[in-house]
Amino acid sequence: MKKLVFVLIIFLVLIISFSVLIETEKFFLNIISTLNLWLFKVYPSVFTFYCISSLLLNTNILNKFIYYTRFFFKKLRFQDQRTLNLFILSIFTGNPSSSGLIVESIEKSELTINNANKLLKCSSFQNPLFILGFLFPYSIKYAFVIIFVHILSNLIITLVTNRKKDHTIIENASLKFQLKDILKSINNVIYLLLIISSMMVFANIIIFSLHTVINYLGFNNLYIGLILSQFEISRGLKFILELDLNKIIVYLLVCFTVAFNGLSIHLQVYNIISKYNLKYKLFFFYRIVQGFISICLFIVFIFIEKSLF
Repeated sequence: MKKLVFVLIIFLVLIISFSVLIETEKFFLNIISTLNLWLFKVYPSVFTFYCISSLLLNTNILNKFIYYTRFFFKKLRFQDQRTLNLFILSIFTGNPSSSGLIVESIEKSELTINNANKLLKCSSFQNPLFILGFLFPYSIKYAFVIIFVHILSNLIITLVTNRKKDHTIIENASLKFQLKDILKSINNVIYLLLIISSMMVFANIIIFSLHTVINYLGFNNLYIGLILSQFEISRGLKFILELDLNKIIVYLLVCFTVAFNGLSIHLQVYNIISKYNLKYKLFFFYRIVQGFISICLFIVFIFIEKSLF
C-alpha cells in the first residue's frame, strides 16, 4: 500500500510540474478561478447555513421541532437525540459542513466517536438549493426527482444500518442560549472555509494537470471525462449535463455524482475528521453505496412514470 501511495505522489508531482511548464499562465488562472468560485459561491452559502445550523443546534430550537414531530423521527432509530439532530441538519447544510458540525459536537463531548462514525455513513447530503441551481435550466421535474432520491437514499441507509436499534428517545428540551457557543461556531466555520478553499484548489490543480497531460497526449474521450467528472462536483455536473447522451442516462450519472460528492469534498471531509481518527473508509464506501441506491431509485421512478403516463 505504501509503495502505491509513493507511486501516486510521484505521478502527481510529474503531471503538475508538466502542466506548470506547458500551460503556466492557464495553471495560475485556474487557481484564481477556483478561489473566485470559493469566495463568491461557496463562502456565502457555507457560512450562512453553518451559522443557522449551529444556532438551531445550540439553542435547542431544533429539539423543539423534532419533539413535536417525533412520531416520524423516532423511527430513524438513532442512538441519541444529538445524533438525530445532526442527521436532520445535514440534509440542509450538506458536506463538508455536516462533517464540521459532527466534529464540533465531539469537541463539546455531546457526541461519541462511535455515533460520529455512524453519522458518516448516512449524513452526507448536497444542499437541495445547490442541486436545484444546477438542474433547473435543464428540467425542473427531474431536478426535484433527483433531490428526492438523494435524500431518500440516505434515509434507506439510515433505516438499514439502524434497523436493530430501539426507537430514538426524544425529549422536550428547554431552550437555551450561550454566546460562547455561537462564537465558537463562527471560529469553527472560518477554519472549515479555509480547509474548503485549500482542498478545492488542490483538487482543481489535479484536474487541470490531468486535462493538460491527456490533451497533450491526445487521449481525451468520454470515459476519461466521466472519471475526471468525479474529482470536483461543480465542474463534474456541468460536464455531465452538457453531454450529448440520452437524458435519462445523463440524469443517472447526475444521481451518482451528487451522491458521491466528488474528490474535492472527500478531501475536505478527510481533513476535517482525521483529527479525531474517524473512519474515512466508512464515508467513502457508503458514498458509493448511496450512489448506486440513488440510481436504482431514479430507475424505479422512470418505470412508474412510464406505467402511469
